[in-house]
Amino acid sequence: MSLDSVSPDPQWFYSSLAQVGSAFVGFLGGFFILRLQTYSQEWRDARLEINRLYSSWNSTQRTLEKLGSAAGERNVDAEQSLLARRDDVARQLAPLIDRRTNAAFPRELLVMAVLLVLLLGGGVVAPLLALPRPAEAEKVIYLAVVAGLFVVMGVAMLLLALGSLKNLRAPLPQQHKSWAEILEVETGGAGSTAS
Repeated sequence: MSLDSVSPDPQWFYSSLAQVGSAFVGFLGGFFILRLQTYSQEWRDARLEINRLYSSWNSTQRTLEKLGSAAGERNVDAEQSLLARRDDVARQLAPLIDRRTNAAFPRELLVMAVLLVLLLGGGVVAPLLALPRPAEAEKVIYLAVVAGLFVVMGVAMLLLALGSLKNLRAPLPQQHKSWAEILEVETGGAGSTAS
């Protein structure tokens, strides 16, 4: 029997296309997840650092106020040291506040999410639906479950990342001065004026 006499099975094309599409979805999905988690971690770390510095600034400011209101001799050296520390914290806060103010969901992740959904639909689901077996109802149920899990996991990860971004951009406590006053007064106007 020669190769010319064997009629090619058209199912191999759709099956192969679905396998290649699945590989691409998995590969690109891995990069998507990695980038999403990296951004989420950066946003969480920035918020923690802002909170830490803000707490340090407030503590230093309260100590300065106590020194200023204390009766008796003023300790000029301690006051100068505290002023220097407070100003240093304000300088460290300035770029973090700028980062907080300008934080936005990266467009690259939105593009990757759309491409993954299109690749899942066009490169995996559509070729599998084109196969004659198993029965249509079985294929639809199977594909709906698998594609549904893929979409639900992707949406859950996006929501977690958006939650980190929202937390970063959330209003900060106003225990002493506004951020604008801290950054304007303490850095001589060099910092951002975001609150």
